[in-house]
Amino acid sequence: MMTEAAQADGYSAGLALGRRAPATELSAIAGTLPPQQLDPFLRGLSGRTLGITMLPSAWRLRWQQDPPSVALATLLGKNAIAVDAAEAPRSESLMLDGDLAHQVAGARSIQNASVPLPSVAALSALHPVVLPLAMRALSARGGVPTSVWLNLIATIGARVHPNPRSWSGAWLSLMDAVPTTDPAVQGALLALEPVVTQVDVQPAGVLAAYRCAVALRLDRIDQGHRTETCATGTDGWRSLAALAERARPPIAPSLVAEQLRNVLVQGSSDPRVVEAVAQAAVLIPVGQARPLLLQIAENRDPGVLAALLEGLIGHLPHARALPPPVLDRLLGAPFELPEAPSLEARLHATELRRALGLPARETPSTVRALQMAAHPDAGGSPVSTLIAPEASGGTWVLETTAGTIRIALRADTAPEALGLLAATTREGTYRQTTFHRVVPGFVAQGGDPRGDGYGGTSRIIPTELSGERFERGAVGIALAGLDTGGTQFFITLTDSPHLDARYPYVGQVISGMNVADRLMTGDQIVSAAVIAP
Repeated sequence: MMTEAAQADGYSAGLALGRRAPATELSAIAGTLPPQQLDPFLRGLSGRTLGITMLPSAWRLRWQQDPPSVALATLLGKNAIAVDAAEAPRSESLMLDGDLAHQVAGARSIQNASVPLPSVAALSALHPVVLPLAMRALSARGGVPTSVWLNLIATIGARVHPNPRSWSGAWLSLMDAVPTTDPAVQGALLALEPVVTQVDVQPAGVLAAYRCAVALRLDRIDQGHRTETCATGTDGWRSLAALAERARPPIAPSLVAEQLRNVLVQGSSDPRVVEAVAQAAVLIPVGQARPLLLQIAENRDPGVLAALLEGLIGHLPHARALPPPVLDRLLGAPFELPEAPSLEARLHATELRRALGLPARETPSTVRALQMAAHPDAGGSPVSTLIAPEASGGTWVLETTAGTIRIALRADTAPEALGLLAATTREGTYRQTTFHRVVPGFVAQGGDPRGDGYGGTSRIIPTELSGERFERGAVGIALAGLDTGGTQFFITLTDSPHLDARYPYVGQVISGMNVADRLMTGDQIVSAAVIAP
């Protein structure tokens, strides 16, 4: 009988092989792997884009087994791997299965064009946690008949009003996924607007965020004339940020610039609003954007700098339109701030400098961050830290506005990250922070004292990667590059093999997973505590 240690070694070896094996040798390698290494090998592959066009025989067997490989389903969805007629019905049968992991595998696989489109019955049978995965897969696949979208709109629209906590995530994902060029689909969405904008998903901050999200998505249909729906929210900064996000083509550039100026005047004191204006300004022509960018370029908040620099990387003419002294100050600004909170801005400044062909001026930590962003498994030299690792794990209890979540912490997989988590929990850092990023059917991310995704890195700790599986309920530390982990964490809402060995793993939800499923953007952590084992 294989020992537990040998099994662990086999898993790590299979995962590493999947991460690094040459794409031209994958089929041959898969046929030689022992059974205990095949699934971790597939998990290692799921973060990659492959050149395989046919399903190797060893993988075909794994697709037909129970439980199916979610990693293989992810690969089928991401890559144009042909599925033959005998295997094609497997996706629908998995979606009709009541097991959540089976539904996840089936939903991910339907992105593959060789898999038949699922029936209405199969889509209607999906759990609200899984539906967003299926809708994103259908959107990426394309060619979905109007009748399918209309059925989903009617089904989810009827469910979101009586049970908003469970179905709002599916509704928001649906509006992201549906083709807004289809007049029938447009009409169906707009017809339900009075229903969904009146959904009560208290507390007030969540309700405001939800209504802003609904307005933003409906905005894609009627081109920017629903600002009043969003502006009525009670969460002021979020409403202003959403108004900035809405101001973009096809609205006339002069009108976009005017709206962005108004938002900047109203919200200039809140960096989260300024970030949204920066991200929107680079989408309009240089002439209209330049005055806004000149004003934002003088801001020295690390989150604002990161947002602006990231936007300019994708829109180099806007960067070149800045006066040389302004551009030089902007590129140097992140390096004048404390290192830990400005690492993401330093990373983007380095990338922008290189994109513009300017001489490099990076610090070693920024070089490591750049390496990590480009090659997540590149590694690097650990930096010194004053955070004492936790000797044992314990239980992390999060009291949220959606309910209580209990997480069993692991002391062995990422001790430095766990030490920071425990220390900042005791200091009260997590109290009243929000879940600022919730992607239904994927992750819920929170723990940022700023609430916008650019905060929470007050102390530098080395990035600790392991071979632990990011299955449903896994808890990891969010990164923006090497050694950028801080207080931000995420909970995986479905099995996410493409995250394996790419983020520090600190624990697993042991109760309250139904609460995690109901989290929405704007939900708060009322209190947090680490209970010793």
